[in-house]
Amino acid sequence: MKKCMFFSITAVFIVAVMLMGCETDTGSGKKTVSVTSITGLPESAEMTVGDPVWTPELGVLPANASNKTLTWALGEGDDAVTLGTSADGKMTVRAVKDGDATITVTAKGGKNITAVCAVTVKLSSGPVAVESVSLNRTGYTSS
Repeated sequence: MKKCMFFSITAVFIVAVMLMGCETDTGSGKKTVSVTSITGLPESAEMTVGDPVWTPELGVLPANASNKTLTWALGEGDDAVTLGTSADGKMTVRAVKDGDATITVTAKGGKNITAVCAVTVKLSSGPVAVESVSLNRTGYTSS
């Protein structure tokens, strides 16, 4: 019985720390709250070339973290998707070719806090919209 009680109290404490974060006194009397986790990025995702741009709703816990800045990057050689930033500062993901890619999101306001998503991109099985066609005397190009 005592073991169960100890584990229950420990589990409640861990959840509380994750939700509230850890305060650190910077020495100037100003306290900072560290990020404990990143939300909104699934562990895996499937996309199809030609899909609309995907904009995951990323966030951090705790909600009162002092620095909520997130950065994102692709694994080396991962070119099945491209990453960008929307006008409002959110990560965008575009499927560009058949293959796999790994997206890593890192929180600036936490120690080694990351989230990783393995993306599988497949070619469209249906018609693909052509954005433009241009002709010249020696041939044609399309894009």
